Amino acid sequence: MDARFANVENPEQRLRGSDEATLLTELASSLAAHGTPAHRLEDAVSALAEQLGVRARFFAMPTAVFATYEDEHGPQTTLIDVKSSDVNLERLVGLDRVLNDVWDEHCSVREGIDRIREINQREDRYPGIVPIACFAVVSGSAARLIGGGLGDVLAAGAIGLLVGVLCDLARRRREYARVLEFSTGLVAALLGMLLGSAFGGVNSLTAALAGVIYLLPGLTLTMAVTELSTRNWVAGTTRLVGAMTILVMIGFGVAMGQRIGELIGLGQGLAESAVVAGGLPAWTTWLALAVTPAAFVVLFRAMWQDLWVIVLAVVVAFVGARLGSSLLGAQLGVFVGALLLSVVSNGYARVLNRPAVVASAPGVLMLVPGAIGFRSMAAFSGHDALGGVALAVEMILVAAALVTGTLLANVALPPRKAL
Repeated sequence: MDARFANVENPEQRLRGSDEATLLTELASSLAAHGTPAHRLEDAVSALAEQLGVRARFFAMPTAVFATYEDEHGPQTTLIDVKSSDVNLERLVGLDRVLNDVWDEHCSVREGIDRIREINQREDRYPGIVPIACFAVVSGSAARLIGGGLGDVLAAGAIGLLVGVLCDLARRRREYARVLEFSTGLVAALLGMLLGSAFGGVNSLTAALAGVIYLLPGLTLTMAVTELSTRNWVAGTTRLVGAMTILVMIGFGVAMGQRIGELIGLGQGLAESAVVAGGLPAWTTWLALAVTPAAFVVLFRAMWQDLWVIVLAVVVAFVGARLGSSLLGAQLGVFVGALLLSVVSNGYARVLNRPAVVASAPGVLMLVPGAIGFRSMAAFSGHDALGGVALAVEMILVAAALVTGTLLANVALPPRKAL
């Protein structure tokens, strides 16, 4: 095979002028950049290639996509360098619409290429200060949803606000982005201990966990286990290692923050924090559940017209997990939540012909196994190795239950298309 490796910036030269191959290359690169799982990407782009009469094969990984095209000159393998970015549901919906329009011949291949490039060049829908505020909303709501009291909610909101500032800084400065997880873990642990020491009604562990809840790689971990379950070994292993690396970096930051806190007399760390009773009426849980989807619209860069399905997904995942916990236990309760969430997501995709990820991505955050991973790292940093190992095993079990629920839902109500 004649293998030529080139950068994605000049697809016309690389692909001998084929508009069809250029379209497929740029579509694959764009889908991968926004976190589309390997098996969905490969299925979607391969199906479009067959529809266009292009003989092509695709092999996707989180940071690259290999595409092999065959024409009268023989096979040609191309390495597409993927520049990963945050999940952007608006762009994914736009890319899905391009795929559908080209498939149905509602637009030409050349028009499809132009539309993909226009989608990738769109400016962020939400200004910088709005996502920062949404970090605080998500963190405060998460503290209530995991049983925290008023002090925990306020402390988590404060930590989340600072984490949002750090994330905004990381988007502006590439060198800082490489230490984002460490710095947020350090800030969350140190500020959590500070607030826990200063105010009697604050559980520092709950506040720190909720403060970084959005950064925990629960979605990445779930995607990794899903890819491994669908026999995409390389992509799944790569994504799994990436998720564990994020957890370790956050954990190292937490350990450093705890040690600094101990040195300046703030207590004995997050692992030994006393549990504080919630003390808030039950309706505040539903209030937290009501405001979270609006924050997810901003953080996932979705369109406001999709708010209703994000609300539905969040409520179904949360209530399903609570129901499952009462039936199967805390570790396996997420299976019911994932099953119901995936049925809703697939039904949404089938009826409205839109990507299932619009509903599934925000919903999965309500089932985050990454939260258990954070507790595991906090236990290790608090010199509780046995507790840390137990929580790490529980995290893998929860991730497997989540993925199993998703795969069974795909059998019961399969999505009409790959995306």
